[in-house]
Amino acid sequence: MAEGKELQCPAGNVLTQIKTHIHHGQTYVVFQAQQEHCDACTYRARCLKKDEPARRVERVCESDAMKAYLARQQQPAIQELYQRRKAVAEFPQLRFKGNWGLRQFSVRGLAKVNREAIWIALAHNVSQWFRLRWIPRLVTA
Repeated sequence: MAEGKELQCPAGNVLTQIKTHIHHGQTYVVFQAQQEHCDACTYRARCLKKDEPARRVERVCESDAMKAYLARQQQPAIQELYQRRKAVAEFPQLRFKGNWGLRQFSVRGLAKVNREAIWIALAHNVSQWFRLRWIPRLVTA
């Protein structure tokens, strides 16, 4: 609709922007329908909460940086890059967080955190080496 100041509900009625508010540092735009439209609407039971007089929708106002990021994510080359990243990086992260319970660092300070991260990566690499190289040699011997 006109410059993002209106939305359209499932019944085709217009929701107009009524306010903007900030919650946890994120800007939201609030749209609301007219109560007369909602009173006579067939979608009323699905659209409205129990004590709500008219349909109300909150939309996040994305920052310019987030809009640029989302536009970049739509490019096929970037999607392919993230598919490769998923295959390489997601398994170790799952292993650290899920299997080993390493959800946060146990030290403070950037230098100490870097050392802990290196030890975690080294432990993962050694276990992978052991799984892929050492155990097959023991089985075939």
